[in-house]
Amino acid sequence: KPLYINLTHQEQVVAGNDVQFVCDVFGANPPADVKWFKGNNLITNETLIQTFPEAMPIITKVTENPDGTFNTKSELQFKATRFDDNAQFQCYAENSVTRNQFDPSFNRQGQLQVKYPPVVTVAPANITRNETTPKDVIIQCEFVGNPLEMITVYWMKDGKNLTLIPNKHIGGTKASPLLTIKNVTRHDMGDYTCVCMNAVGVSVSENSAYLNVNYPPTVEVIMDPPHPVKSVNGINVTAVCNVVSGNPPTLTK
Repeated sequence: KPLYINLTHQEQVVAGNDVQFVCDVFGANPPADVKWFKGNNLITNETLIQTFPEAMPIITKVTENPDGTFNTKSELQFKATRFDDNAQFQCYAENSVTRNQFDPSFNRQGQLQVKYPPVVTVAPANITRNETTPKDVIIQCEFVGNPLEMITVYWMKDGKNLTLIPNKHIGGTKASPLLTIKNVTRHDMGDYTCVCMNAVGVSVSENSAYLNVNYPPTVEVIMDPPHPVKSVNGINVTAVCNVVSGNPPTLTK
């Protein structure tokens, strides 16, 4: 059976970069087979592409020692993603002698830490308020990342940086990412996104929150002809009611 097993790997990597785990098994006779696990899931060349879309095939080499025993080297290499953060990887060595006997001395575990930029979402996705009954609106900015501490957090409205106005906006900062808009009006209507930056990178929220504000219509009456006429002239007069603004823009009556 194997005499010794060793696992080497990077303990920390940035998402998108290659990470390599190398498992060395020494002094086995017959040669040891090496199995890889992520958590409790077995990794094989057949399942590799499902677990790690950009992985290299597992490479395993066996060399014979002068004393007739064998060393086995197995390499697992893939591009790290945020889903690999804090994952436990294990290499397990066995041969016909140790088969069906789970001996802890013949496995090694290693934990991987993956640094990655923030993944940001906002909620709720759609909000509707009436200007005639003004109320506050609260939009959540939720994020994960490694490191979790953000360097900066800010909001955008319709693709432009939102200028925070005292007594109008509360929060919307690194200290308080949640954004409160006081007494919403038509001028607050728009698409809101949250932007977060940590030591790895900056990310805009994967979705947006659309604030819809209903307000009464403003109309103008257009007369044709525009000048006064006398009834005795028998001239037709047309009056057109034109909606200048209003939300929703369609009139009900």
